[in-house]
Amino acid sequence: MAKILAIDDEERMLDLICAFLEHDDHVMATARNGREGVEKALDFQPDLILCDVQMPDMDGYDVLKAVREDERLVRVPFVFLTGLDEMKHLRQGMNLGADDYLTKPFSYADLSQAIQVRLEKHKALAEQYANEVREAEAKAEEAMLTDDVTGLPNRKRLKDVFLSRLQASGSLAVLCLSFDGFQQLSTQRPEALLNVLLKGAATRLRAFVPDASSLFYIDRNRFVLLMPDAELLPRQAQTLLGKLNEPYKIMQQELLLTASLGIARSPSDSEELQSLLRMAEAARTKAESDGGNQHRFAE
Repeated sequence: MAKILAIDDEERMLDLICAFLEHDDHVMATARNGREGVEKALDFQPDLILCDVQMPDMDGYDVLKAVREDERLVRVPFVFLTGLDEMKHLRQGMNLGADDYLTKPFSYADLSQAIQVRLEKHKALAEQYANEVREAEAKAEEAMLTDDVTGLPNRKRLKDVFLSRLQASGSLAVLCLSFDGFQQLSTQRPEALLNVLLKGAATRLRAFVPDASSLFYIDRNRFVLLMPDAELLPRQAQTLLGKLNEPYKIMQQELLLTASLGIARSPSDSEELQSLLRMAEAARTKAESDGGNQHRFAE
């Protein structure tokens, strides 16, 4: 069942259309001229519009133009009713955005089938459009939660994941990791090279971390990992640093870099993410100032 608006200056034609389509359980509204039709369309908000081409004062083409100017009706299927002698002008209406046409005289089967086909096509297009909107929204949301350079989840995603992990396990280690001397390096190397370097580091970290959702990039040269607070943590930290210390071959250059890592534990150090990040970063800074290529626990 659909809401259908029929516009025609012949009352007998409107009566026939209503009889046919009410038999198919459609809800009908009618208008006897173009201006009334536009007003009815705005008020009735039909699922489909049937409109005669030749009408006094405001013809079907003008009705179509007016309907398409309203954003609520811009996608509503519009079907012209036309006589055989008007077929030569029909291309004008199709160019204006009409969806179909039906020649007079027509039978119940002709009208019923035309309406059903057009409504099904419109439903399919509406579903496709809705899916595209949902996909675009999902991509936009994902982009808001992902770093452009490394492709890793960013600080916003970290907040949600940290809370869920801590609630699930009761304890958690927050690791802050950065390349040593990166600030000086950034004054000597082009931005493009640094971005490739950070992407390469992200790739190595992904290979090391079993759960990819535990790895984040929250700021320039600041990687964060969420790991279980276990006895193996010191050994894992040094293994991780070793992976990052391997040479990077970028733009026909070989870069030899080291990294430092700071570790804060929850709940022993804090249960607040921002506090843990500050403590882990302070420990990382201490590790770098002590020569780099090592890890430190928060004090």
